[in-house]
This record gives sequence, structure tokens and C-alpha cells, in this order.
Amino acid sequence: MAQSLLLLSIGMIVASPTIVIGALYKNPNNPATTMEFNTTKPETNATQNSSGPVETLFFTDSQASWFGSILLLCQPVGSIASCFVQGYLGRRKSMLLVNLPLILGWYLLFRGESVEMLFTSAIISGLSIGFMEAPTLAYIGEVSEPRLRGTFTSILNTHVCIGHLLEFLIGCAVGQENWRTAMLISIIVPVLTILIIYQIPESPVWLLSKGRKQEALKSLCWLRGWVEEKAVAKEFQSFVKYNELSQRPITRVDKDNTMYKQVPTKAYINADGSGVIPAETVHPVKQSALLKMSDIFRPAFLRPLRLILLYMFFTHMSSLNAIRPYMIKTFGYLGLPIEPLRVTVMTASLQLAGGRGAGGGISAAFFYTGAFVASFTFLDLQHLLNWYGVFYFYGTMSAIGVVFIFFCLPETEGRTLAEIETYFAQHSFVTSRKFTRVQNRVLP
Repeated sequence: MAQSLLLLSIGMIVASPTIVIGALYKNPNNPATTMEFNTTKPETNATQNSSGPVETLFFTDSQASWFGSILLLCQPVGSIASCFVQGYLGRRKSMLLVNLPLILGWYLLFRGESVEMLFTSAIISGLSIGFMEAPTLAYIGEVSEPRLRGTFTSILNTHVCIGHLLEFLIGCAVGQENWRTAMLISIIVPVLTILIIYQIPESPVWLLSKGRKQEALKSLCWLRGWVEEKAVAKEFQSFVKYNELSQRPITRVDKDNTMYKQVPTKAYINADGSGVIPAETVHPVKQSALLKMSDIFRPAFLRPLRLILLYMFFTHMSSLNAIRPYMIKTFGYLGLPIEPLRVTVMTASLQLAGGRGAGGGISAAFFYTGAFVASFTFLDLQHLLNWYGVFYFYGTMSAIGVVFIFFCLPETEGRTLAEIETYFAQHSFVTSRKFTRVQNRVLP
């Protein structure tokens, strides 16, 4: 319920520019155009002036394009930032705090007296939904039973669409001239979300990562229906074991198949004990948390990630938004005992490994960047190609997207994680879609 309301907020926020632009785009009540309308339609203006306050804010073509797109442009910043902040604050606290800027964003839309204030609201809201997505999906991935994780995440996705519908219904109910009232009504959702999230426990996986074992056990008992500790003992032990495995030193294999392992000491000693190894022969071990993340940029990780990022671009540009890509390689990194599911399930699982949550943030960032490009260029395409040209353009992009998916997205059904890992380690970006059967291969 709590996570559903958060994703409901995402849908409502993304839909809000449609209502605002519909009311302010080339608004005839703007002082700059009042003379023209007084000359052509004096009766209409008199009726509007006598019925109450007249909205004078006005969007030009450029302002409308930016207002409808800047929210999506700011989202990647919040998405990437959340990958680091949620590890420190926790999933529950992150989901609580993100509602405060959401409330501020809705209020600024309601009280906005200038175009600049409306843009400020869009920026705050964009950062908020970016920060919101990662902890929400991470929480679902960590508290759900493996057999239900995909189902829960898919159900959550529907709440984004419901949020779109709800915001449009509110805007339709209050009328275009009362769009500010629609923004005020929308504040109810984040306020209600705070009250509900306050009642749920923290993720047991995150609590274990912080060494709070007893709190993690109580949290798991609550999540499984206020059961006794013995009822979740087996599942809890699997969480403990996974947490211990995730704390192991990070290893990586270079092109020469040499295994490098993180050394926990603060200095490196020569084999004869004579002192620190010279700089030119230092073992390639990264101790800084930031430098550890350089593992993300290995070719074996970047190849599937590059495929996914381009796939996201094509899905947005071709209106194939219902389709989500597969984040295949990351499951091999995490050793998760589940088959690759849709990207939202992948993102939920990404956060289980300490340093690799950035992969989900980067993917989400490119996802919304594609949405920004599509939204920002819409009016220009309409003026350049007319309506029929726009539909032809998106139809062409749809065809390109289908071809891209068919030739470049490999089929993972019935394949083990070892086979998927080997495939991406040995193949380039555009190559055969067939997997090689790998036997007697154990993931690290």
C-alpha cells in the first residue's frame, strides 16, 4: 500500500504538466494578448472577468516544451543520487523524506505567480521522483518473497498508470480554469503516503547490512504477517547468509584471467617483508568506495548495459513504453536465485549489492533522458511535420524499435545465470542472439 502510493505520486507528477500546459499555453488572458482578444471577442472577456480571477500566466512554445520536459530531465539526477543516499539513510527513511519535496512541489504549482516559480516546482518534483524510485523498488525487492517479487513489482507499475489517470480525472473534474485547485488536491497523496509509510518497518536486508540483526528479525516477522520468530527462522537465516556473502571482498577478472582481490590492510608488504610495494608494481586494488565502483565500467558489464540504454531510448521514441528491458548481467553479479524479469524487478534487486546500485540509477537516468527528448521535441516535430508527419515519424521509430529488439536483445528464457554471464563476457554489442551452453561453471 505504501509503495503503491509512492508510485501513484510518480504518475500524478508526470501527468501534471499536461494540465498546467493545457491551461497556460498561449493563454488569451495574458496581458500581452489582451488587446487582441478585446478587439475580437469583447463579450468573452467580460464573462471571464465577471466570473472570478482571471489566469494571466502564459506559456510560449519554448516555455511549454521546457516545462513539459524539465521534470524528466531532472529525474536522472535524483535517481543517481538516491543510489548512494538510500544506503546511508535506509529504504524506509528515504521513502518518508522524499514526500516533503513532493508536497513543496505541489504547493508551488498551486501558489505559482510566475513562470519561474512553476519551473522551480517542476525541478523539485523531477528530483523527487528520481530519488523516490530506487528506494521504493529496492524495498519491494528486499521484503518480497522470491516467488512473488515479479508479481508485486508488476502490480506496482500499474499504479504509475493509475496516477496518470487520477491526475487527469482531477483536472477534468475541477475544469481547466481551476487547474490550481487540481494541484492543491494532489497534495493529499504525499501526505497520506507519509502517514502510511510511518507504520511499516525498515527493510530487514538493510538492517542486517548495518549489523542490527535483532531489529531485522522483528521486521521480517512483521512483514510476514506478525508471525512468531520460529516461523521465519529459515528465511531469516538465508538473509543472514546472503548478507555475509555480500560483505566478502570484491573480486574481478581482467582480460588475462588474473583474479584480483581486495586486500583489507592499509598497506601492502613485499613478499620478503621489506616494506611497501613500489608505485609501479602496486597491486590493482581499490580501497576507496568511489573507486570500487570502477568495476561497473568493465566491458563485461558495459555491453549489456549499453544494450539496455539504447533499448530504453528506442522504447521511448517508438511508443513501446509497455515493454521493459532485461538487466541480465547484474543477476550474475548478484547471484540472485531468480530468472531475469522486467527492468523494474531488476532495479529492485540491484540495490541488494552494496556498490552496484549505481547501475540501476544509471539505467533509470537514461530511461528518463529518452522521455525528456521525446517530450521536448514534440512541439517542434508538430510544427515541422504536422500531425500526420508526427505519427509517421513515431511509426517509423516503432518499426526500428521492433527490429532492434529482435536482433539485439537476446532470449534468456531457460538459460542459467552462468550462460548469460559467459555470453556477455564473450560477445560484442551487436552479435548472434544464441547462447552457448556452459557446463560445470559456477558463478563467483
